[in-house]
Amino acid sequence: MTIEQTSEVVDILTQNYQQYFKDKTDDEKYQIAMMWATMFLDEPVELVLAGVKRMIATDTKGYSPVVGQVKENIYKLTHPHEMTEEEAWAMVRKAIRHTGAAEEFAQLPEVLQRLVGNPTQLREWAVMEEGIVNSVVSSNFKRSYREIRAEIKEYEKLPSDVKQITDRLAAQMLQGSQAKKLLGGNE
Repeated sequence: MTIEQTSEVVDILTQNYQQYFKDKTDDEKYQIAMMWATMFLDEPVELVLAGVKRMIATDTKGYSPVVGQVKENIYKLTHPHEMTEEEAWAMVRKAIRHTGAAEEFAQLPEVLQRLVGNPTQLREWAVMEEGIVNSVVSSNFKRSYREIRAEIKEYEKLPSDVKQITDRLAAQMLQGSQAKKLLGGNE
């Protein structure tokens, strides 16, 4: 989104949240527009406008939205059918019940594979007492799913420059961890 397009967004916010903007100078409004342009640099203006309009349409408090609120609305617009923890567990539970753990594991979405770990884990859950799987394993899985979905969601909302820094730091940490293992160090 360009600064000119961002100015359109700030104009809409100014019209709808007049109390917030009434004492703002032109320079302050420009600074707000610059900050919003930076935060939504990678987003198409149509999507940002849709997020702002969704925010305005559902706002019952009358406070001008902050970037995070609009990012949340954009996320909801672009992920309308996100899998719930119950749906995720149902998929894993189905995989547990089938005998071909490797094949079942391969068919799980990547996020579920990440949580399960490997096909061996499916086999181990398959031989456990059903009551434990349906209570303890289910509860732990759902909690982990909520946590990982929240992490993914927060990451997806980040501007691309922050994602690049995050990815670079994660890669450096992974390399450091691998080097420690090779040298016989503890983690």
